[in-house]
Amino acid sequence: MPGGLLSDQGIVDLDLADFFGGNRALVLRTVITSDAAKDARLEIGSDDSITVYLNGKVVHAHDVGRPHGYGQDKADITLQAGRNPMLVKLVNGGGNWKMSLRVRARDGGEIGGLAYGVE
Repeated sequence: MPGGLLSDQGIVDLDLADFFGGNRALVLRTVITSDAAKDARLEIGSDDSITVYLNGKVVHAHDVGRPHGYGQDKADITLQAGRNPMLVKLVNGGGNWKMSLRVRARDGGEIGGLAYGVE
């Protein structure tokens, strides 16, 4: 993330961005590379609405006005072996603007064999 928007606690803090403001939307992009096909779970926190696309399909959508909290939403996903492009659309109605997303095993435990990057 440019400009120090990713905190040590794993929050993308858009309050710090030059483009911060109410009634705005932003799309973040990443790629998850997996060493094998595997089931996983996304633990998602957002302030406010969020939609997550994985491999071109919506895997989670929540139209909500709320403050950020870790793991507010959970979505079961299946990662393909190799590249798994992900887009996250985050909408801010007003006030703070933050999000977090963590990839875990379906039981909530650690998951190995993953790498993250931006293309």
